[in-house]
Amino acid sequence: MSSSREAGTACSRCYATADPVFEGLDAVLGAHPYCEERIPQRHELGEPLLARLARVLPLANRVWSRPGDEPRPEWLRADGAAWATAVELVRSGVLSALADSGTRVVDVVAVIAPVLAGIEAI
Repeated sequence: MSSSREAGTACSRCYATADPVFEGLDAVLGAHPYCEERIPQRHELGEPLLARLARVLPLANRVWSRPGDEPRPEWLRADGAAWATAVELVRSGVLSALADSGTRVVDVVAVIAPVLAGIEAI
Protein backbone atom coordinates (compact mmCIF):
# COMPACT_ATOMS: atom_id res chain seq x y z
CA MET A 1 0.00 0.00 0.00
CA SER A 2 1.31 3.43 -0.78
CA SER A 3 0.05 6.75 0.44
CA SER A 4 0.83 10.37 -0.14
CA ARG A 5 -0.32 13.65 1.32
CA GLU A 6 -0.25 16.96 -0.51
CA ALA A 7 -0.81 20.30 1.19
CA GLY A 8 -4.49 20.93 1.68
CA THR A 9 -5.70 17.56 0.37
CA ALA A 10 -6.83 14.37 2.01
CA CYS A 11 -4.49 11.39 2.08
CA SER A 12 -4.67 9.20 -1.02
CA ARG A 13 -3.95 5.46 -0.78
CA CYS A 14 -3.69 2.70 -3.34
CA TYR A 15 -4.61 -0.82 -2.30
CA ALA A 16 -3.32 -3.90 -4.03
CA THR A 17 -6.45 -6.01 -3.86
CA ALA A 18 -10.14 -5.54 -3.24
CA ASP A 19 -12.03 -7.50 -0.58
CA PRO A 20 -15.61 -8.37 -1.56
CA VAL A 21 -16.62 -8.54 2.11
CA PHE A 22 -16.21 -4.75 2.27
CA GLU A 23 -17.29 -3.91 -1.29
CA GLY A 24 -19.16 -0.63 -1.35
CA LEU A 25 -18.20 0.30 2.21
CA ASP A 26 -16.00 3.16 1.00
CA ALA A 27 -19.02 4.76 -0.69
CA VAL A 28 -21.14 4.43 2.45
CA LEU A 29 -18.43 5.86 4.70
CA GLY A 30 -17.55 8.52 2.13
CA ALA A 31 -21.10 9.85 2.31
CA HIS A 32 -20.84 10.34 6.08
CA PRO A 33 -20.05 14.00 6.91
CA TYR A 34 -17.17 13.13 9.27
CA CYS A 35 -15.48 10.82 6.77
CA GLU A 36 -16.16 12.80 3.63
CA GLU A 37 -12.78 14.57 3.59
CA ARG A 38 -10.88 11.76 5.31
CA ILE A 39 -11.66 8.61 3.31
CA PRO A 40 -8.80 7.41 1.07
CA GLN A 41 -9.34 7.83 -2.65
CA ARG A 42 -9.02 4.77 -4.87
CA HIS A 43 -7.24 4.94 -8.19
CA GLU A 44 -7.21 2.34 -10.92
CA LEU A 45 -3.78 1.12 -11.95
CA GLY A 46 -3.01 2.03 -15.56
CA GLU A 47 -1.15 -1.21 -16.31
CA PRO A 48 -3.50 -4.24 -16.43
CA LEU A 49 -0.65 -6.76 -16.22
CA LEU A 50 0.77 -5.11 -13.09
CA ALA A 51 -2.75 -4.88 -11.62
CA ARG A 52 -3.14 -8.63 -12.15
CA LEU A 53 0.20 -9.24 -10.47
CA ALA A 54 -0.85 -7.03 -7.54
CA ARG A 55 -4.01 -9.09 -7.24
CA VAL A 56 -2.25 -12.46 -7.26
CA LEU A 57 0.92 -11.93 -5.18
CA PRO A 58 -0.81 -11.42 -1.79
CA LEU A 59 -2.87 -14.53 -2.49
CA ALA A 60 0.22 -16.50 -3.48
CA ASN A 61 1.75 -15.55 -0.14
CA ARG A 62 -1.33 -16.89 1.60
CA VAL A 63 -1.21 -20.14 -0.39
CA TRP A 64 2.46 -20.54 0.52
CA SER A 65 2.22 -19.49 4.19
CA ARG A 66 -1.07 -21.22 5.05
CA PRO A 67 -1.38 -24.33 2.85
CA GLY A 68 -4.90 -25.73 2.72
CA ASP A 69 -6.41 -22.62 4.34
CA GLU A 70 -8.68 -21.12 1.68
CA PRO A 71 -10.21 -17.65 1.94
CA ARG A 72 -13.81 -17.19 3.04
CA PRO A 73 -16.44 -18.67 0.67
CA GLU A 74 -17.86 -15.25 -0.29
CA TRP A 75 -14.38 -14.11 -1.23
CA LEU A 76 -13.79 -17.23 -3.33
CA ARG A 77 -17.08 -16.68 -5.16
CA ALA A 78 -15.99 -13.17 -6.10
CA ASP A 79 -12.29 -13.85 -6.79
CA GLY A 80 -11.95 -17.57 -7.41
CA ALA A 81 -9.93 -17.11 -10.62
CA ALA A 82 -7.28 -15.04 -8.83
CA TRP A 83 -7.09 -17.62 -6.04
CA ALA A 84 -6.74 -20.48 -8.55
CA THR A 85 -3.97 -18.58 -10.34
CA ALA A 86 -2.11 -18.01 -7.05
CA VAL A 87 -2.46 -21.70 -6.15
CA GLU A 88 -1.12 -22.70 -9.57
CA LEU A 89 1.90 -20.39 -9.29
CA VAL A 90 2.79 -21.68 -5.82
CA ARG A 91 2.14 -25.41 -6.34
CA SER A 92 3.99 -25.49 -9.65
CA GLY A 93 7.06 -24.03 -7.94
CA VAL A 94 7.32 -21.19 -10.45
CA LEU A 95 7.39 -18.38 -7.88
CA SER A 96 9.84 -20.19 -5.59
CA ALA A 97 12.19 -20.91 -8.50
CA LEU A 98 12.08 -17.26 -9.59
CA ALA A 99 12.73 -16.05 -6.03
CA ASP A 100 15.57 -18.54 -5.48
CA SER A 101 17.27 -17.51 -8.70
CA GLY A 102 17.17 -13.80 -7.83
CA THR A 103 15.28 -12.97 -11.00
CA ARG A 104 14.64 -9.28 -11.61
CA VAL A 105 11.04 -8.12 -11.13
CA VAL A 106 10.62 -7.20 -14.80
CA ASP A 107 11.65 -10.75 -15.74
CA VAL A 108 9.33 -12.28 -13.12
CA VAL A 109 6.42 -10.38 -14.65
CA ALA A 110 7.41 -11.57 -18.14
CA VAL A 111 7.63 -15.21 -17.02
CA ILE A 112 4.26 -15.31 -15.27
CA ALA A 113 2.40 -12.99 -17.67
CA PRO A 114 0.75 -15.90 -19.56
CA VAL A 115 -0.67 -17.28 -16.30
CA LEU A 116 -1.88 -13.82 -15.22
CA ALA A 117 -3.75 -13.35 -18.49
CA GLY A 118 -6.51 -15.63 -17.18
CA ILE A 119 -7.67 -13.20 -14.49
CA GLU A 120 -9.14 -9.69 -14.51
CA ALA A 121 -7.15 -6.64 -13.47
CA ILE A 122 -8.17 -4.99 -10.22
